[in-house]
This record gives sequence, structure tokens and C-alpha cells, in this order.
Amino acid sequence: MKLKEVAVLGTGLVLNRKEAGPGDSDTFKYKQLTLKSVNNNGSINPEHLDIFLSKEPLKDKYLTQENDIIVRLSYPYTAILIDRQAEGIVVSSHFCIIRCDTTIILPEYLQLILNSSSVQKRIAAQTVSSALRVIRPSFFSELNINIIPLDKQRVLGNINNLYRKEIDLLERLKIEKQKCYSLFINKIQNEMERK
Repeated sequence: MKLKEVAVLGTGLVLNRKEAGPGDSDTFKYKQLTLKSVNNNGSINPEHLDIFLSKEPLKDKYLTQENDIIVRLSYPYTAILIDRQAEGIVVSSHFCIIRCDTTIILPEYLQLILNSSSVQKRIAAQTVSSALRVIRPSFFSELNINIIPLDKQRVLGNINNLYRKEIDLLERLKIEKQKCYSLFINKIQNEMERK
């Protein structure tokens, strides 16, 4: 079944069309999803969200909603699942927004499919001739998805969510270990310099 048959797909906002200028007195402030905001493991790094000032309120179709799938249209084409904490972020035209018909396909299952090596290979085959390696949103509309029963989708989605949480925890642990190691080395160097 083609993805467009089980989901509504769109692209993000072309930001310069709505960006507030220096002369605009009324502005609307949004967090903005950027390419740097998307981690390769399928999560958002909140520290890399930009601020976007709009000259008018933005339509809901350009703002993240819980259970949206947001896919980077440039390499590494990561699909992220939006949770409640990431709602209301403006999505730029560098991303495809997918809203699933949850009576047929679950977002967590679709995220797993889109990040799978088989789909990533198909994307790579479509972008070989492009120097920028950008994929068109229509690729996702026409993508054939194997629809399995919802209970099995839920199991696979839950396994994927646990995997992503484990990867996030390991990444945080790595960062903390690097800090400890750096402090330890600095302490030893300072003691050696005093002697």
C-alpha cells in the first residue's frame, strides 16, 4: 500500500515567506526545527532548536503535532516521531511532515520503517545523481509500505522506542564520562605542574 493512502503528507514552511521583518511591530515567536535539531537516532535535540519570528500566526499544518513523523529531505534522511513535549515547533521546508491514519498505521511503526536500511537504500538510489543528495517529498507519497496488523505494529514500535531511549541514554552517559575524564586529567595535570 502506498504511504499516501494511509497518511497525509506535506512539506514544511518556506520560512522567508512568513518571517517577520525589522519593521513588523506584531510578531509571533515559535521554536524552529533545523537540520541540526535532528539527531541521527530519530530524536530532537532541544538545544539546537532555533527561534523563528513570524509576521502572522502560522497554520497548524506547519507546526509539529504529537504523533507526526518528520523526515529530513537531505542526508541522512532521518525520520523522527514527535511526542507531546515537541508539539508546536515550526517545521521548515527541509522536512516532510507525515500524519498517519492511526486506524491503519501507527506512527512508531512508520518511523521504524522509514529509518530501516531497506528504505534508506531506496532513498539513496533516488538521490545518486544529486550533488546535494536531497530527496523529493513525492518519494514518500509513493513509497510502498507493508501494512501488518496494528497489534504487531505496536510491538515493533515499542521495541523501536526502547531502542531509541537506550541510544539516548548511552549518548548522555558518553558525554558525562567525557566530562569526568577531562576533569580527572586536568586535576592530575594541575597537581603535576605544582610539583
